[in-house]
Amino acid sequence: MKFVAPILLTATAVTAKKQRIATQDTDLCECSAKCIVEYDPHVTAFNGFKYELAGEEGDVKSLYMLNNQSLDITIGRQNYIQNVKFEGNVVAAAKDCEHGKTFSVANHLPTNGVASNELGVSGICQLAPKDCKDDECFWILNLEVSNSIKFQPGQQAPFQEPLNFMEIEKYLGADGACVNVNGTGTVQNKSCTCPTPPTPLPTPTPAPGPETPAPTIDGGDPKPTARPTPKRTRKPTPKPSRKPRTPKPTPKPTRKPRTP
Repeated sequence: MKFVAPILLTATAVTAKKQRIATQDTDLCECSAKCIVEYDPHVTAFNGFKYELAGEEGDVKSLYMLNNQSLDITIGRQNYIQNVKFEGNVVAAAKDCEHGKTFSVANHLPTNGVASNELGVSGICQLAPKDCKDDECFWILNLEVSNSIKFQPGQQAPFQEPLNFMEIEKYLGADGACVNVNGTGTVQNKSCTCPTPPTPLPTPTPAPGPETPAPTIDGGDPKPTARPTPKRTRKPTPKPSRKPRTPKPTPKPTRKPRTP
């Protein structure tokens, strides 16, 4: 039998500079992660770090805590999970697994700094210990805790690139077995995405306009247009006049002597 218990939280941590909360999810960044808590109990934290949660029968362990609201588990026989509580109220119990019940709880708080912080828990009832006989078996709960944080991208850490889910949790003041770990895991069970900014349209090149005439100074008469200075044309140097040629005198014909 499976049960699902969505738990919605929103952080009230105040940022150093108040950020504008977008009204549309398409304007928001989102970081999400999963935390596995199973068997006696072994934890895979939000950052993928794996460890064994120490405890004894009857101990209450917080998996996620924010703004004095806590998602807790109670350790039962042989350190297996016996029930799940939110704000002290039991939302899932191993003793009820045989009845096939489902469990759910939701809560919303005012927010400042992030748009939302959604916490969900899902689980499955299993018999333990492993390979037990009928008389030896008892019901336990194995859980998966999911956390999704939406926020307006900004220039202030930890809401600037590159985004880090665990740094955001620390900034908001979250605590618990899924968050407060002293190691880094190799399992990639967290992710952050932001909206892709639209590609700007190319700026059109303006068409050339008419030439702007020179401005006229107010209160003065426009200057007259200067006449162009005529170019001086050189007179050709006259060639020396040739003296007129004196015609030679025409000789008179010689008169033949008269014969007496």
